[in-house]
Amino acid sequence: MLIVDLGSAPGSWSQYATERLKGRVRIVAVDLLQMDAIPGVEFIQGDFTDDKVYEQLCEAIGDGKADLVMSDMAPNITGTKAVDQPRSM
Repeated sequence: MLIVDLGSAPGSWSQYATERLKGRVRIVAVDLLQMDAIPGVEFIQGDFTDDKVYEQLCEAIGDGKADLVMSDMAPNITGTKAVDQPRSM
């Protein structure tokens, strides 16, 4: 099984999937922020909408297709509603 985790940092969903599927999964995780290494997870740092990062993601996936795409992306928040709300949209 192949999972792509977009917006993966700090890595909790990748870690959960790895533990839950007990070695029956390969995960490719992508995020703007650095993420600690997790066994069984290949991490790519960058914006997946950037062509170079997207190409890295496609190379990591290979000829197959992802069985599951997880996304927990959200903008960094400031605590100021007037700024955070438009960013999240």
